[in-house]
Amino acid sequence: MPTSNPGVRHKAVATKAVVHGKPCVELGVPGIAAKNTQLTTWTAPDAVSATRVEVGENFIIMVGGEVRVLAADLPGATLSGRAVGDKMYIVIADNTLTATVGTNVKFGIISEILTAEGAVFINTNLRDAM
Repeated sequence: MPTSNPGVRHKAVATKAVVHGKPCVELGVPGIAAKNTQLTTWTAPDAVSATRVEVGENFIIMVGGEVRVLAADLPGATLSGRAVGDKMYIVIADNTLTATVGTNVKFGIISEILTAEGAVFINTNLRDAM
């Protein structure tokens, strides 16, 4: 399960594949993907399906709260240049995070940098302040 201080949850249907615990946006609702389907049997190929939400699959988007995002999922895949207060947006087409406003959806504001862990906390409750 993603490390987070959970807030509101939104039920969604995936229009593009997303990995459980990663940033996503569906129908303009941004947050962290949470796969909510249980496997009835387990085989080696299920290792992927257990962590990946496929197109057309029902899942939950954790919409509010503070969410932990790994550096690999940040623009440039690095913590370099990131600061508390940086605004993050999410690209609708592919769920990537960006610092560019454009037509992207507000994701949240970086509230803490976890250098030793290679991650940041993003406060998604602060979207309206962006």
